Amino acid sequence: MGKYLLQLSEVTGPEEVGSKGWFLVRASRAGFTIPETVFVSVQAFHAFIRRRQLDEFIAELQHKLNENESQQNWEPLAARIRKAFEEAEPLEELVDELEQYRARFSWLTNHPLAVRSSGVKEDSVDHSFAGQFETLLNVEPTSRAILAAIQRVWVSEWNWQNIVYHQKKELPLSNIGMGVILQRMISPSYSGVVFTMNPTGTGEKEMIIEYVEGLGEQLVSGQKTPERVVIDRTKWQPRAGSEQALLNRYPELPRYFMDIEKEFDMFVDVEWAIENNRLFILQIRPITKLQPVSSPNYLWTDENVGEVIPDVVTPFSWSILNPIVNGAFLYFIRKSGLPVDADLQLFGLYKNKVYFNSTLFNEVLQNFYLQPEKDGQGGTRNKLSVLVKLLPRLMWVGYRILRLTRILPKEIYRTEREYHQNKTQRSSVAPQISPQESLQAMKNILEYQHFVMGLHVSCTIMGEFFYQILDKLAHSWMEAEQVIGAEAMLQGIGEAESIRSGLALRKLAAEISRYPEIKTLFLEEPPEHIEARLETVENGKQILSRLREFFAEFGHGSLHEFELFYPRWSEDPSYIFNTLRQYLELDTLPPEVTFNKAERKRRVQEAERRLTGPLKPVKKIIFGWVRRKAEFFTTHRENLKQILVREHYRLKQHLMNIARFFHFGEWITQPEDIFFLTLDEIEQLLLRGKLLSGEPLAFVAHRKKERETFLTFQHPKRIRQIGDQWIPEVDESRKPAVGLTGIGCSNGVVEGVARVITSEEDFSQVRQGDILVTVATNPGWTPLFVLVKGVVTEIGGALSHGAIIAREYGIPMVAGVPEATQKIRNGDWIRVDGTHGKVEILQRETEKSDG
Repeated sequence: MGKYLLQLSEVTGPEEVGSKGWFLVRASRAGFTIPETVFVSVQAFHAFIRRRQLDEFIAELQHKLNENESQQNWEPLAARIRKAFEEAEPLEELVDELEQYRARFSWLTNHPLAVRSSGVKEDSVDHSFAGQFETLLNVEPTSRAILAAIQRVWVSEWNWQNIVYHQKKELPLSNIGMGVILQRMISPSYSGVVFTMNPTGTGEKEMIIEYVEGLGEQLVSGQKTPERVVIDRTKWQPRAGSEQALLNRYPELPRYFMDIEKEFDMFVDVEWAIENNRLFILQIRPITKLQPVSSPNYLWTDENVGEVIPDVVTPFSWSILNPIVNGAFLYFIRKSGLPVDADLQLFGLYKNKVYFNSTLFNEVLQNFYLQPEKDGQGGTRNKLSVLVKLLPRLMWVGYRILRLTRILPKEIYRTEREYHQNKTQRSSVAPQISPQESLQAMKNILEYQHFVMGLHVSCTIMGEFFYQILDKLAHSWMEAEQVIGAEAMLQGIGEAESIRSGLALRKLAAEISRYPEIKTLFLEEPPEHIEARLETVENGKQILSRLREFFAEFGHGSLHEFELFYPRWSEDPSYIFNTLRQYLELDTLPPEVTFNKAERKRRVQEAERRLTGPLKPVKKIIFGWVRRKAEFFTTHRENLKQILVREHYRLKQHLMNIARFFHFGEWITQPEDIFFLTLDEIEQLLLRGKLLSGEPLAFVAHRKKERETFLTFQHPKRIRQIGDQWIPEVDESRKPAVGLTGIGCSNGVVEGVARVITSEEDFSQVRQGDILVTVATNPGWTPLFVLVKGVVTEIGGALSHGAIIAREYGIPMVAGVPEATQKIRNGDWIRVDGTHGKVEILQRETEKSDG
């Protein structure tokens, strides 16, 4: 009939509604319950392509993919196709049919909707296209909102991930087709995912059910740690340790899911939900066939990135961070010539939380190490064979290291020198600049950040390499009982830019403490009144001047450095004033941090003296060279990061100038709403006066609501990508421990009261002499380091920002301690051994109270 909207009863095959839609049709006809559903046909998608005359561009794009051209050559074509989809008015026939359906089916007008993709090849047995297409939840049941959501799903067919996927799988673009599923949003009591076989473990011996209370998107997107039930398929009983609550209430669930598997005659991954004690099937996918050894098996974690970008990011921040951080990694690849696929990403967004590709990073590092080949029986070949085989590689690795250690320092020194020479001009933003000028300034800043981030990531990788080599040489070339590790030799250098804010704030507190009236003002007045009150008291203007100098130098700082949604110190000085109050409340100010160059030199000389074995003079030269490189790269990693943070603040100033213009134009309801638009969308509004894919007010409202939901969820710490499947890894051990181990990052042993800090609202609890226990820190926490005498974190390593600051301040630190904030209680008396990476709970807070 040529209809663009189809009911379940009208669908005859997957070519009409896509694979995902066809699975739902089959499920419904087999007697399984699905929500009220209507399909936008694949024919509507193809009709759009014909009407907009896009066939020629698609054919040209296919040619470039066939020639294996780089993304930079074909991306403009893909962008042009996306733009055509975004700018188009809806198909007239589709608009008419939608109005007819809305008049016929009340759920299309009275309930929020889920609008899901259903690609022709999506969720097939051979190709999952997992996570590549758009799904929109809670879409308003208005014609305008529904049509805009359909357009967004269509646009997602042309994202670069999907096109790369087609290129890798050698799938022709002419086969692309996209149906769209319109479903009533249900309000579930429970929702989840079931794998009728275990895709990561014992295979067909187990069924995995993961669920949460409420909306299942919390689980599927990894935004909340689910409850997990592992079913033994041989006995049909939950394995020991499995969550029992769901099966106690709905014991028939495993058999029901087995019925679906039997109906489809394949292992399946099913999204389900229970509303009013009624089980609904939302989506059925084949579990993509077991991947060959060559397929990706990546572990994505929040380590490292969880310290730098710990936040649920806003659309604007990710739109600028994504190309910067991933482009920086490619910069390092180009500099080093390492054999890594250029289309693989080191950083990725998993439902608004940034994750780090740990597997890819380790693969990069392993290119610097020599690993002898195994023989057929798993042993290594004879020594001569190994030497002959590894000699060319040894020479190549040596050349790459020497090349990078020669090139990078020159670029880093030049970049830092030029930046600080022009820092005054860079820090100022003209007050009367136009929005268009601010947009161009933002683009210039982003171009500069691309370059600096490349140097920063290169420093990070090289710093990690030399730090590990230095530590291994120390443990290999010194007697076991006399080892001086890398963390001790790199302690107290005193040259990292990020330590200066804490030193300056402590100095400011010392000056304030000279004037009793001003000290009382800081102790008693609310932060928002302090500057005005300083104008009225004796010597107040002098302190006010010092404050302004501090904010002029460090006002770019923030507890959320790369998420611009949060205020900088100069925008909201309350954190700085509250930290000054913490200093001034002490009977004696915290000890002034000093850098004893003579002591550090003595420690380094002692390490070199303890080198043993033959060729000691040669070892001393190598040892000294590696130590200097580790010192250089770890220090300048922090200095480059401070340039990035300063430029980030400049970018925000220009962004807020545009936001004020948008607010005046009624595109957003308040200036801060601009963070819920991407950079491309902001440019569209400035240049065209409209968004190509919808109304900005509606986009902002939806994204704000989405972010508020994401902020309350527990994101998994690790996600496993196996081929095309993405599965949150859940730590099922969760066993309490008295002794905890991690990575020794800063030398020394200290005992004290544990102060467990899980959010910035807890900062006021920190007292002088406490041991800070937290998930992660960043340079914005530096003023707190002046108070504490030890640090324990769950995330991070020897080159984390917190570790570098701790070493500079001479504070023992252990990082990477799993669940430290759960296993250590606030007020426990603990011992931190930053040399050996050990933490001991010596006395529980409850035991002290009982005593």
